[in-house]
Amino acid sequence: MAAEENGDGSGQGERKEPPTLEQRFYRKLRLFAAPVLDGEAYYMKLQAKGYEELVVEAIGGEEYSIAHYYDQNGDSMRDPEITFTIDQENKSIHPASFLQNGIGVYYETADAAPAMVRDLKGFMVQWFTNIKNQKFEPVKIKRYEQEEENGMER
Repeated sequence: MAAEENGDGSGQGERKEPPTLEQRFYRKLRLFAAPVLDGEAYYMKLQAKGYEELVVEAIGGEEYSIAHYYDQNGDSMRDPEITFTIDQENKSIHPASFLQNGIGVYYETADAAPAMVRDLKGFMVQWFTNIKNQKFEPVKIKRYEQEEENGMER
């Protein structure tokens, strides 16, 4: 019987479960977007030399977005955008949709084939790692208290 089950509180014999993929997403995203994940900010723009700007933002309800942006013929294009929900209790991220404007791809994970969702999660692992390795740094953060001070200006 594990120590915890014996009630001695020593912690010996306990096994810590490895983090789920969704918990690893949360940890990776937290490295560069903690203010949004913690609910302190609703918008962050990050930049790294030689790369498209990156935006992480709360987009309504319990949904968030991470996207690279570029301009094409005067339009703001997402390359790509992933929307997701955050489970704060379990510190995990769950993808909700994928959009890539330039090639006209959009799908919601609730309606997608399991293989597409699996591929998206694999992409997220690599993308979040790349963002960290490419040294993206915040250049603009819009915090909730600033919105109140500025009379809801954007």
